[in-house]
Amino acid sequence: MQAIGPERRPFTAEVTVSRFEMRGHRFLTLILRNVNDHIAAERRISRLEREAEYLREEIRFLDDSAETVGENDALKNVLRSAAQVAGTDSTVLILGETGTG
Repeated sequence: MQAIGPERRPFTAEVTVSRFEMRGHRFLTLILRNVNDHIAAERRISRLEREAEYLREEIRFLDDSAETVGENDALKNVLRSAAQVAGTDSTVLILGETGTG
């Protein structure tokens, strides 16, 4: 069905008709939806879903490629200690010399 929008431009419409009764009188409700708006919204949703998946993959890549800078024994001990509580909700305070990271 073709309809004319508020800007006096024609558009293809999807139509829904509903019937209801109020105070003993019967009424009809006609709802027109712009099909082009619906198609544009579906395309936008699809684009956003692809973007979200891309970002999830980027985060996975960054998590997998995380490397530790430094190989000294003190750092290894700190990382081992932190790994012991990594799966908990604990707070860890790491102390060291100023400027060491």
